[in-house]
Amino acid sequence: MYQNLRRTYNNICRGRLSNIKNAKSTMKKRYNTLLASVMTISLITSLSSCIDEDMSDCGKDYKIQYNLQLNTQINTVIDVDLNLIEEQEIAARLKQALSKVFTDHAHDNDLSFFVGEELSHHEANKMGANSVSYTIYLPRNNYQNLSLANTGCADNVTITNANSCKSLALQQEAKDTINSHNIGLFTSRLTIDENDFEHDLQTTLYMANSAAVVVVDQSKVQPTELWGFVEGMATQFLVNDSTYSSSLNTIVMAKRINQDFITNSIPTHDALYTVSFPSFKPEWHYHVIAKVNDKYTETIFTMNEPLKAGKLKIIKTRLKEDGSLSTSNTAVGVSVKLDWKPGGSHDVEI
Repeated sequence: MYQNLRRTYNNICRGRLSNIKNAKSTMKKRYNTLLASVMTISLITSLSSCIDEDMSDCGKDYKIQYNLQLNTQINTVIDVDLNLIEEQEIAARLKQALSKVFTDHAHDNDLSFFVGEELSHHEANKMGANSVSYTIYLPRNNYQNLSLANTGCADNVTITNANSCKSLALQQEAKDTINSHNIGLFTSRLTIDENDFEHDLQTTLYMANSAAVVVVDQSKVQPTELWGFVEGMATQFLVNDSTYSSSLNTIVMAKRINQDFITNSIPTHDALYTVSFPSFKPEWHYHVIAKVNDKYTETIFTMNEPLKAGKLKIIKTRLKEDGSLSTSNTAVGVSVKLDWKPGGSHDVEI
């Protein structure tokens, strides 16, 4: 009987110990579950803080569309200014030559994002279109986006001061004489507010250079040589301020339409064209030198209205027997240097 009581007592003790162990195990599981819950809540709170309170440490995909737009439809301008039957051949060749400049098809673009004055993000892309959309990941902030197109294809214009918002510019070669620009250059500026995260953005790039053409009626007199240039044009364009300036009086050489034109008959018309930055002052000049009867004559056309960005200016002229050029456009001033020689000449006002 005593042994039975002892056995019963031991069983009761073992049961209590087992219950205690089970209770400890249950408490440990509950503790681990509670700890995991606390960590999860802490993580969610941290993320929520990032999103709702301190967005400077977070980022967002900006979707920005860049569109090129021409200020001038050159075919329309040429058709209006050169509407005579005898002018149609030179009009067609002029359209072909300028179509490479006055086009809304961009080869490349350059994108800069500034916070204040400092560059925050930059990228350069191939474009190959007149409109393109990019998704760009940026920290949430206020940005000034300066975009440029075709700068990678330009022969004599480069981007300068690229790390400074106020100073970023398109800069011509710092020379006394340069060739005509070979391509149309486009720019835009877009202010991005930090609250613009919620919708897509778009900006339009406009042409920063321009063109001037002298059409020569040579049906009565054919020159043995013909060339020209413009002066009084800007040499720099500040993109953010959209202003032009000039650091020196650079001569921009003109291209001759019929320079390499092979034909069985002498064309009745020829043309000289330049592509450059616009004039930064109202007055600018187009110089044309013609060689007739072994003598050189320089004709200087003076314009008193600025040539604006993206515009095409056409001056119609007639070549005379003395080698000078005349125009019926009363808004254009004309002066002539007969028997022109480099380094000295005689002026004759017309």
